[in-house]
Amino acid sequence: MIGCGLKEGTGVPIHRKFSDIKKGDHIVYYATGDKVLVGIFEVASDMERLRDDPDWGDDAVYRIKPAVMPTEGFSID
Repeated sequence: MIGCGLKEGTGVPIHRKFSDIKKGDHIVYYATGDKVLVGIFEVASDMERLRDDPDWGDDAVYRIKPAVMPTEGFSID
């Protein structure tokens, strides 16, 4: 999944563009801490709002599935 926090007291994502993502879109997943491209993923769901999820907390999320991935064990710098 990919996720985004919500503005306090609302169901609105903190990052405005997060709401523009649609099922079927392709996204580039970049790990900022490691500074690598993890892969390209297809958005497999509409946006969902999680409540008190043990891993995500109260976030808006999309389910994603791999579309284009580097060879296993590698990433793209």
